[in-house]
Amino acid sequence: TGTVTGWLQQRFACGVPAAESAWRLLFALGVSRALFEDDAISPVPLDPGALADALGRAVLAVVR
Repeated sequence: TGTVTGWLQQRFACGVPAAESAWRLLFALGVSRALFEDDAISPVPLDPGALADALGRAVLAVVR
């Protein structure tokens, strides 16, 4: 299908619940980063690369 959740299902061979959960994590992150400065979200600054790696692992944990 032509949705992010459809792509997640195809890419990771996961079911609807896993794809929807992963999408909600990604959407929430996007919204929080659009609305707030990083220091308003957490007092611990993260290197963008470290954050990307950790988020990738988190999404994989949900869809696998």
